[in-house]
Amino acid sequence: MSAPGYGLFGHPLGHSISPQIHACLFKLTGCDASYRLMDTPGEEILDAFEQSRRDLCGYNCTIPYKQTVMPILDGISDEARDMGAVNTVAVRGEKLYGYNTDIRGFMTCMETDGMSFEGKKVLVLGSGGTSRMLTYAARTHGAACVTVAARRVEAALEIHDQVMALSDVKGGFDIILNGTAAGMWPKIDTTALTAEQMAGCEYLFDAVYNPPVTQLMREAAKAGAKVRGGLLMLVSQAAAAQEIWRDMRFTPEQLLATERDAAFRLALQRLHQARERENLVLIGFMATGKSTLGKILASSMDMEYLDTDALIVERAGMSIPDIFAKYGEEKFRELEREVAESLSGLKNTVISTGGGMPLACGDALRKAGFVIFLNPPEYFIARNAGTGEGRPLFRENWQARLRERMPKYRACAQAELNAVGTAAQRARMAAELV
Repeated sequence: MSAPGYGLFGHPLGHSISPQIHACLFKLTGCDASYRLMDTPGEEILDAFEQSRRDLCGYNCTIPYKQTVMPILDGISDEARDMGAVNTVAVRGEKLYGYNTDIRGFMTCMETDGMSFEGKKVLVLGSGGTSRMLTYAARTHGAACVTVAARRVEAALEIHDQVMALSDVKGGFDIILNGTAAGMWPKIDTTALTAEQMAGCEYLFDAVYNPPVTQLMREAAKAGAKVRGGLLMLVSQAAAAQEIWRDMRFTPEQLLATERDAAFRLALQRLHQARERENLVLIGFMATGKSTLGKILASSMDMEYLDTDALIVERAGMSIPDIFAKYGEEKFRELEREVAESLSGLKNTVISTGGGMPLACGDALRKAGFVIFLNPPEYFIARNAGTGEGRPLFRENWQARLRERMPKYRACAQAELNAVGTAAQRARMAAELV
């Protein structure tokens, strides 16, 4: 018997990571099933839906087919009917049953963050399908007042009767929910609201999931709000679809594990497709954790890993302390330059560099890939370095050396990571900078 088949209907589907998310969920539950993208033009979609009765066990619908599918369904859930959109279809005995799991995915975010709509004053941004779902969620889960703000007020009136222009938002809302595409990759510098317009906000949810941290989220954080991006919602609505198809359940831990996996996959997608870079380059002072983070990133993003110091040791046939002792720092820097010039020939590799490589090799490193500067606090460096064994230059007033190098590091890098935490947490934050 062949493995059950599932998929996603839409047009265009672009760089959807839905197959990877579903594959991760299948693996977590030991299910042998397939999920594929079915990019289908409008003139072919009704025939494709009819064929699905025989070929698939279930499927998802995205733009522009969340309404198109509804007339041919044999049954529709109350939530999907109320929202006027179906994103999940179960095939049972050649009959099609429609659901909307977006609201389940969104409410999982609220629950994960310990948030409730009860008695809250809520602002929903936008007038499209996602905004309609967010408005429905707030209204049906106890919000005291819901207002929709959009650039076109007349469009907002189609989903709610209490509306305002985005430009008229002055703060005073407890919860803000963004259903617009503002800030979505690659237009990452755009934002629907400023920090001043979000004064008093306790919680902001942004349905945009790529990038995982949007400009709107940064503005909300400035205003003192707790923030959440849309990636967990994307994963949770996929899990809810599988629960409908397969009559099973996922734990919160499984959802968060899948969300982490998706975050790294999106980082790889941005690196190769949007940043147009083959490699990821980590720079920073000694003992900033470049090697540890590099290995985690390479494993999580399905990339190769290379440590430039290890490559120098291989070329020289001796350890770095021995190179310094026998030939001096000048010879070591010469080897660094040779290695740096060779990096641009690599593909799909996370490259961890020596602390001094950016000083004279910044152009070569930028040519090699997208450069992230790891810049944790000095106490973090001192703790990681310990006695400085194996680091010939560390004991020589390292704080002054670090400050002297800082301008070179920043001139070389496209992004900077200042955060501390576990290695896994820092690796996730580094991926989000891509």
